[in-house]
This record gives sequence, structure tokens and C-alpha cells, in this order.
Amino acid sequence: MGNIVIRHAVYCKDCFSPSILTKFRKALESTINALGTASSKNQFKAEGGVLVALSGGLGSTVLLSVLDDLYVSRTRKKPERPKAKNKDKDAISEPLKANGKGAKVGDKDSNGIDKGTQHPRRGQVWQGTPGVVYIECCGAFPNMLDRTEELRALISTRYPAFEFVPRRLEDAFDPAFWREVHGDDAHRVLHLELAKDGLPVPELKVSPARSSTRSPSPAEALRAYLSALPTQTAAQSAVQTLIRLIALHAAHARRASHLLFGTPLTSVSVSLIAGIAQGDGYAVREELYEEWLPSLPSDPSITHEASRNGGGEEQSISRPRTVRLVRPLRDVTMKECAMYAWWNSVEILGHLRLARVGQSIYGLTKDFIMGLEKDYPSTVSAIFRTLAKVEPKDQSVDWCVMCQRPMPHGIQQWKSQISIRTREMLAAAKTNVPLDADVSDNVSPASDPSSITPYLCYACHTTLTSRGGAAFRKNNAPAPSAGSVRLPVWVHSSLTQSRDPTGLKKASETNSMEDAYENEVWRVRRVERAEMREGIKAFLLEHEDEDDD
Repeated sequence: MGNIVIRHAVYCKDCFSPSILTKFRKALESTINALGTASSKNQFKAEGGVLVALSGGLGSTVLLSVLDDLYVSRTRKKPERPKAKNKDKDAISEPLKANGKGAKVGDKDSNGIDKGTQHPRRGQVWQGTPGVVYIECCGAFPNMLDRTEELRALISTRYPAFEFVPRRLEDAFDPAFWREVHGDDAHRVLHLELAKDGLPVPELKVSPARSSTRSPSPAEALRAYLSALPTQTAAQSAVQTLIRLIALHAAHARRASHLLFGTPLTSVSVSLIAGIAQGDGYAVREELYEEWLPSLPSDPSITHEASRNGGGEEQSISRPRTVRLVRPLRDVTMKECAMYAWWNSVEILGHLRLARVGQSIYGLTKDFIMGLEKDYPSTVSAIFRTLAKVEPKDQSVDWCVMCQRPMPHGIQQWKSQISIRTREMLAAAKTNVPLDADVSDNVSPASDPSSITPYLCYACHTTLTSRGGAAFRKNNAPAPSAGSVRLPVWVHSSLTQSRDPTGLKKASETNSMEDAYENEVWRVRRVERAEMREGIKAFLLEHEDEDDD
């Protein structure tokens, strides 16, 4: 059977699997019940269904197997450990065990399943049929195989209790996907001009002037979007964002209250470090646990709808407004997942690595963390525990229209103070010559009502504006025409859900500092050292040897 060493602790086969299940349940069960509902330790009832995000890799497959064993099929036979028997106590409780009432959690039935009346496996935790969503990415990269049917066969043979939900990465640019998922016909296709400062969206203007050319297919729009991004890091980050949001919208469409990602501890640490390196530190807590609320202009399905359950009886089911993105394997390392799959005969198909990801910040961080885990296994856990304590100082009410995660106030003003986007600004600062009107318009693109910049978080804005060579242009991806690319389908609804009724916020309304200074005129000039000393001389300490110096 053999043993395994996990962070200087030795486990046998019989003790290893229960330890993994304990970590899994500890991370998941605290998020099952709805907020504000009375619940006990062993009673769980979600307000919606559950959807598992499957990639075919190690973590997502182990997640699916454990969830199926514990909460869905209930076929797992946990290893029994020898315990001291109390004959008198067993004789008294035997009549209660006959009909299953009053049984303790440790009692087993003929299938090896606990018979306790309050055990979560005795009742249905989630509503409806559990689902498995697989997002195929072959449309974004050349020479990449379509593995949808391979994953479908795995679900139908090994996990028949789950419903397979196939999606594609290009659905993010398909209006038909938006209508199918949300039933919203008021959607508008938006285009982004990446070549211009301020990231203008022509459709946001009062009278947008666009040529009546053939609209590209969703796959073409996806490839054009990725090829227009400036760096490999930006393209890899965009793919991860698209996958996450497609899965969230699919979960909302299925009335699922929980979306489960099989991200082990190692991958979570990689995502946290890579996210901070790309400027996404404000949303570091969302990488661990996220409550996502879709922005829909008009969604009649939010109200109660009539549906039929398995027995054909009419019942009223409401679509949960919030989807909880949970990572139940966040305390389980990749090594533990691999050993669990080996000892429990979990079939792993594997997933293809995206093209040129190794040269991105995420790929380099992953190589570093994986090597660190081999030599210093406790360090990876320390990274996770440390970053799990990090939280923003203030609570944000604004959400990024691209990644749909919270963003802080004053991003663009802070970035404009630390960055020089044009040589004209540098020349004006050195010579004290004011900028011309044309240059000023280019330097402050956020004042343009068609600019999408005030609605982007720091990470997404950096993703779209980083300087570098095109990420996937070498992979025969078509170049975008005139620097204009189509935006994901959820961007339009996010803009219409903004605080401004027109969906267009002025740059002065993006943060309190701009509100205070919006009516003032500022001049930028270089202050000499003597002038600076004169301004603070009242606060300087006098030195006796100042004259000698």
C-alpha cells in the first residue's frame, strides 16, 4: 500500500483519504447555506444548484470525484477504523438503528454510508441536477484539439449523476450566448479602439460612425481580441478572465448558487502571486472566495419561475441572484491531489497547456512556485496563509466592467501621477510651457464620454495598455482592423448598470479627489530646491555648524 510524506507528516492509505475529505468539507460546507439562515453543523441546504468547472486536469477531476462521492452519488465507502465497542450502549440504540432514526453519524448501512439523520449525505444539499461546465479553448489557438466529446464521454460513464454543459471560449463574444443564457434582447455589440489613448468605444458616442462591414464570427472576434493585446501576460490573463466569467454566467443560467473550481493550494498560490504582480492586489480576496452578482439590464427570470421536478410536480424555483465561486481544494496541494487520484482510481484526462503561456508572468510564477514546492513544501502553504489575510483598507462600490471584480477609487488619477504616457507631458514639465489644447485632450482621455477607462480596474487597464509586442500575432491569428476589437458581451450590460443613468460616468465622478478639484485649474512646473527649502524652513532644525557647511 505504501505511505506518503506531506509537509514532514507521514500518512498511510487508510488515513490519507479521510484527511483530504476533511479539508474539502471544511472549505466547502462553510459556504453552502445562505447567509442569515439558521443552520446546524451537519445540516446544509443551498438556495440553488451546483456547477463544477471542469478542465480535465488533476484538480478539477479530483474535485468532481470527491463531490460525487460525498454529496451526489453517495457511493463512497470510507475506511472503517477499529473502535472500542460498548455492548450495553449498542443494545439500547439497536431499535433506533433499525429504521434509521436516531442513528449516529458513525453508523454504517449496507453500502458503507453513514446513516446519521443529520448527515449532509442523507439529504439533497443542492437543488436540481448538478452540472459540469467545460469551456473549450481550441477556437483561440491554432492546432489545438477540441476535447469536448472526450470530456462528455468521461461524464456520461464515470459521473452519470451530473449534466454536461459544454461551452466555448468564443461565447464571450457571441450575442447569441447572452440571449441564450439571460434572455436579454437589448444587448449591443461594443468595439474597443486599443490603438488610441483612453480606450474609446465608438458605440458610446451619441452618433457613432461605423462602416457597414461584415461582422466577424465569435471565433474571429476572439482571435482578433487576443492578437491585439500587447503582451503574452495580457493575453493569458484575458483568457483566464473569459473562462471565469463564462462559467459564472453559465452557473447563473442554471440557477446555481455555487460554482466550484478545482484549484489546489499550489495553483491558488500561483494565482495570488501572479495577480499581485499584474496589479490585481485589490481583488486578492476574490481569488479565494467570490460572491458574484450579474449585471443585467432586464432579467425577468430573476422572479419566481415554474418548473417541474423529477416526479412531474409543479414547484416554484427562484434563480439565486448571487453565485458563490468556491475553491474547495484550496488547502490541498497538487501532490496530495495526485496521490488521492492514484489511490482512489480517479481517471485524469489531463488538459492541454495554452500556447506561449510559459513566457507570461503567470507561467514564470508557476515554474517558480512548483520548484519551490519540491524543495520547501511548507513555503507554498505559508504564501497562501499570508495572502489570505490581506484585504483592502476600504470597501469598494465600483466594479470593473471587464473582469466584474471590485476596484478602488481614484485609479486613473493615481496612475496619471506616476506615469508619463506622452513625451509632450515630459517636455511641458521641464520647460514650464503649458500644453496645447490638442495635446491636453490626448493626455486626459478619461474626459472623453466614449472612453471606457474610468470603468476599468488597474489590472484590466494595464492588460489593455501595456507596452510590448503582440502576444499571439505569431500564431497566425488575424490582426484587428484599424485597432478596433470587439468587447465581451457582458461589458454593455455592466455599463448600463453604472450609477449614471446613461451608463457614462464623467472622469470627475470616478473618485472623491477629482470631485474636489474638478473646478480648479492646475499648472505643472518644476520647483527648485531653494524654493522647496523656503517653503518648509519653519519646520527645519537649526544646526550650529550650518554656516561651516
